[in-house]
Amino acid sequence: MSNTALQDIQRALKIIRANIDKSNYDTKLAALELIIDSSKDVVNQARKARAPDVKKKTVVVPKEKKVKRIVPQFQKTPQPSKSEPKSKSTQPVRPRSPLSNQRDS
Repeated sequence: MSNTALQDIQRALKIIRANIDKSNYDTKLAALELIIDSSKDVVNQARKARAPDVKKKTVVVPKEKKVKRIVPQFQKTPQPSKSEPKSKSTQPVRPRSPLSNQRDS
């Protein structure tokens, strides 16, 4: 923006201020609303000019597949209940012979 454009804006604002000072309260509010609206328009135009063009990509997200798993069921051996006594074998237990390094010489 050149200096001449800024000077033109300042001159216009001086004229607006001079006219607003002479007017009543409602006219002051209306003039202020006009100035604010024009400022918003200038800001929006500057944002549009500055913002880069962004290309939007659509991304395909795969859906989850639900897979049913079949868990093999093992046959459990029946365990004796607490009320049943554990069965012991009736055969005698034979002692094992000692290892070679544990024998008395």
